[in-house]
Amino acid sequence: MAYGPEAIVLVLAAAGTSALRLTLPVSLAIAGLLVVLVVSYCQVIAVHPDGGGAYAVGKKNLGAPISLLAAASLVVDYVLTVAGSLAAGAASLASAFPSLQHYLLESRCSITCSRCAWLASEAGLLLATVLRASTGAVICTIPYRLTSR
Repeated sequence: MAYGPEAIVLVLAAAGTSALRLTLPVSLAIAGLLVVLVVSYCQVIAVHPDGGGAYAVGKKNLGAPISLLAAASLVVDYVLTVAGSLAAGAASLASAFPSLQHYLLESRCSITCSRCAWLASEAGLLLATVLRASTGAVICTIPYRLTSR
């Protein structure tokens, strides 16, 4: 995701200015993991030239339970990716428009609701249900946020 380098620097800055020297090693470690991922995908493509995702490859090689775990992991990954993207998008809006800084929760909620409505029409029922539940959880926090000001 595009906000990764910013998140690395933010966490290291919170740990102290001396921790900022770890930015390059952390970035190199992430780049190393990406190289391992590319090599892994190349091996999977070589063995399964007809294609297939984590579910298909897992089912063929490891059985149905493992493939279902892989599929569920991907659903969780997609939800977390959307949540991270929405949080970064709301933070970007707040940095572009400082008057929105006090309304980060509300802007994240509205972005999440619109995204959830779009996904409900485009994605499967399970993913839409998970996103609706997470949106409901965010909406439930609004009264607390509004009364705690």
